[in-house]
Amino acid sequence: MIKVVLKIPESDINFILSKLVKLGIKNIKIKKNEKKLHLFRYKNTFENTNNEIDK
Repeated sequence: MIKVVLKIPESDINFILSKLVKLGIKNIKIKKNEKKLHLFRYKNTFENTNNEIDK
C-alpha cells in the first residue's frame, strides 16, 4: 500500500479524486484530519498508473 498525504482545501478534494480516477487509481481511502487529507491506494494499482503516465 502506498500512502500519500496532501494538505489541500476541502473544496479541491473532488477535483483531485477525478484526476486520480482518470489515471486508473480506483482503490482510494480518504481520511480527513483538520488540515490533512490522507489518500491510500493499493500497490497493485501502482503499476497500472505508471503505464498510464508513460502513455
